[in-house]
Amino acid sequence: MIPFLRRFKEVVSNFPDRAAVVDLEGSRSTSYKDLDKYSDKVAVYLCHLGIGKEDVVGIYFPKGMEYIAVRIGVIKAGAAWVALEDMMGQERICYVVEDSGAKLVFDRWHWEKAMEEEPLSDTEWAESSLHDLAFIIYTSGSTGNPKGAVQEYGIYSCIMEGTYGMLGSYSKEKPLQFAHVLPESFVGGVYITIGLANVAGTIHVISPSMTRNPSQLIAYFKEHQIDTTFMTPALIATVKKIPGFSLRCAYVGGEIVSNVFSTAFDVMNIYGPSEFGYPTCLFTLDKPYKNTPVGYPVGDTDIRLLDDDGKEADEGLLCIQLPYSRGYKNLPEETASSTVVIEGKRFFKTKDFARRDTLLGKENCYTILGRADDMIKINGNRVDPAEVENAIKQVLHTDFSAVRSFSHGTKVYLCGYYLKTRSMRPEEIEPANIAKALVPYLPDYMIPSYFVGIDTVPLSANGKVNKRALPLPDLKEERTLYSTPKDEVEKKLCSAYKKVLKVPFDVGLDDDFILLGGDSVTAIELIIECRLASLNVPMIYMHRTPRRIAELLAKVTKTSHSISSEQPLTMDQRYFFNYQQNYPHKLIYNLPICFPLLPSVDVEKLCRAVKSAMNAHAALATVIEKGKDGTYIQHISETAVDTICVEYVPEAEIKARIKKFVKPFAFDGTPLFRAVILKSEKNSYALMDAHHIILDGFSYWVLLDDITRAYYGKTLEDDGYYRYIAAENEYEKTAGFKEEMALFDRRYKDCTTYSCTPEIDFSEPNQERNLEAEIQGHKDIIDFCTRNRISPNIFYIAACALALSEYNSSPDVLFTWTWNGRSDLETQHIAGLLFRDLPIAFHIEKGMPVSALVESAKEQVTFGITHGNVSYGMYGIYDTDDMLCFIYQEDLYDIEDIGIANRYYPIPLPDKGADNILNVEIRENAWSSSLFLNYDAGKYRSSSMSRFSVLFQKACQILIKNGII
Repeated sequence: MIPFLRRFKEVVSNFPDRAAVVDLEGSRSTSYKDLDKYSDKVAVYLCHLGIGKEDVVGIYFPKGMEYIAVRIGVIKAGAAWVALEDMMGQERICYVVEDSGAKLVFDRWHWEKAMEEEPLSDTEWAESSLHDLAFIIYTSGSTGNPKGAVQEYGIYSCIMEGTYGMLGSYSKEKPLQFAHVLPESFVGGVYITIGLANVAGTIHVISPSMTRNPSQLIAYFKEHQIDTTFMTPALIATVKKIPGFSLRCAYVGGEIVSNVFSTAFDVMNIYGPSEFGYPTCLFTLDKPYKNTPVGYPVGDTDIRLLDDDGKEADEGLLCIQLPYSRGYKNLPEETASSTVVIEGKRFFKTKDFARRDTLLGKENCYTILGRADDMIKINGNRVDPAEVENAIKQVLHTDFSAVRSFSHGTKVYLCGYYLKTRSMRPEEIEPANIAKALVPYLPDYMIPSYFVGIDTVPLSANGKVNKRALPLPDLKEERTLYSTPKDEVEKKLCSAYKKVLKVPFDVGLDDDFILLGGDSVTAIELIIECRLASLNVPMIYMHRTPRRIAELLAKVTKTSHSISSEQPLTMDQRYFFNYQQNYPHKLIYNLPICFPLLPSVDVEKLCRAVKSAMNAHAALATVIEKGKDGTYIQHISETAVDTICVEYVPEAEIKARIKKFVKPFAFDGTPLFRAVILKSEKNSYALMDAHHIILDGFSYWVLLDDITRAYYGKTLEDDGYYRYIAAENEYEKTAGFKEEMALFDRRYKDCTTYSCTPEIDFSEPNQERNLEAEIQGHKDIIDFCTRNRISPNIFYIAACALALSEYNSSPDVLFTWTWNGRSDLETQHIAGLLFRDLPIAFHIEKGMPVSALVESAKEQVTFGITHGNVSYGMYGIYDTDDMLCFIYQEDLYDIEDIGIANRYYPIPLPDKGADNILNVEIRENAWSSSLFLNYDAGKYRSSSMSRFSVLFQKACQILIKNGII
């Protein structure tokens, strides 16, 4: 058993109930005993899959307990891991998975499967040797791609020794409370996992959003009495002034640290680049330094400094012996060039230029003086220009790109250069658009703040690129068109534009949301970021600039709706009401789901949380029945919440109980939402079902989030559902409603003869069938969307139109697409029926440019969202019952780690019937996408749907090539 697992076993035995991990903003605590159990289950699961020594497992979770448990589980299985997370960008994730040779990407789905396993005993843990493959950390690469630093199992002992030097003295008085603010894909992530277990401390996992919010972070530190954490120098300067602050040590590193010190708590500088795999040098500051030393080597770490002649000196290139490093993954030449043999031992050449001193009475204290090459450090992150240059070449289709850094004030910036070509469109080379296009390729810190186009490449006398001759960006010229925001609303809007659209400059009052690369997703993000009352998606699409939006908001007064305890059905609700009245025994519009609960969940506590969610989301307690005047009304039932319960059943009866859970809903005053929690001696499940008349699919995201929050003791607020439906009913009576319906009428009046669905094969009773296929070329599709500044929704709508046109041999096609309808801050949190069904039509001819088809899709989607106050698709000039419906589901069934479950899935209903003749759904995750066809088998043979699937795949490939149809 390796030393780390032996120590972990001791900690679990000595402190079984001590908190090992606290996450979900402090609302969930996992003991060492449970962390041991969960990691055991992961190890068993991996072994059952045949994964062990020398196999690589990609870990892909949001930061949290699961990430740490899986990392430990991989170690127990004797395998190796590589860290993946969304902040890396989709392009980088895909590259790392492929380059590392990962046999498995362990995500939420695999976690749930693993939790079904029985824990193993510690005698069954893998016996790993010192030189077995342990993990791979990817860092910026000189080849233009990230490169993986490969470590062996012996490195875990080095990490234990190094992190004990960091943490040991602070863990003797009481259990150490450490705030984990680093990304898991950084080498610091493994320091924290191994180090905190080594000293029996508690890891507080801090979310990226809280990390970016100093006030929230400080409040959390106070509440949870945080002892130690990594911290930026700027934040240290802030918190050291706070009286009575609990912090005992702040760790810095990753760049040259200047003028940092505190008498309120210790500050420790750490030196341990990704290639090292462990913290090799530590220095606790005794005063502020202009260039803070990285300190003294940890344990037996062997460091040498080599001068220009390759001889040892007191000042020179820093080299370190790494006995458990295999160098870079799949880069033998770079591995060889980065090593040097000294006295028969292999040393890694860091490219850092350092000095060795005697400091505080001790020899061998090292100070980094700068980079030996042109490597750049931005905010503590290492950036290799070649990787950024390669990404710029890809997004701009140019033969030359260069990147250099420059200082402005106290900050260091990157500037990207590209060789201009005649084919470049003016909007394509707008700095904001280049930055936007780079997002899938590079982490945020690697995207240049400025871009400069050049006509010729400056060369030195020997024919190499002369980067020093590249012009610096003209800051004065850039700001000539900048209009400064003045009042609070303008400042909020401009700040939110910059943050959400990820532009590398300050946004002014006249910058255009669409031209900066905005879409429906970023519009929602903008609304959430601004938190301005009355701001909604149509307003952003129609008015576009901060100036015009601010002017409109100043004129808007929030209408106060008279809320009655009884409300008529909205226009959209009447659609579903009429169908259910005609077919009372049908299950077509039931929305049943099941989510297996994590073993640690208290089912009675969860039951109370579901009831709390019902009280906060009035739709769940809503019933529909005939009123006194004979019309149907909806109102809140005070007894609906009493129907929620826990049922204890034998494990053998679980499947049958789930199968019998779903039954038709009636509009007779009985609840339209049902929930039950099934608990057996082995497993537990939460079942929910709602009629579509009160909920849409997005509502389950909202609902599960609030159930989790209630489970962990958070207070839930009323979501305003009845205010929303009252406003919907009032809007239907206005001239604005009629005008928007008329807009769609005029636009699509000549499309009633268009092909609306694949030609049917026969006409038999409705039967629901599904077909799912992975879409080929996911990476290329994302690249296409990035280059053309469109969302995947628009790309797949265009592909659907092309497939339908070819299937029917018809140039004219018409179908509907679904938008979730949550257009402002208030509606983001409503559970209800809010989605909009909107039309889209195309005229497609042979020889038509792909760009024209995509542009038509983009323009119509923009039009639909702008005027999406009406669900025209259900009430327009054509019958939607016989029309293809396109739905971009994204990751609908891949819920974030919510602490009670990792995923949910719809309960299959064989006799349900299809709710539409054909639903074309797209489901995605970071590295793949799939086409999901839900169709009426009473109209289509399975072979016909297979043909449509093939045509859809073909259409995607045609679009990717961006040529002629």
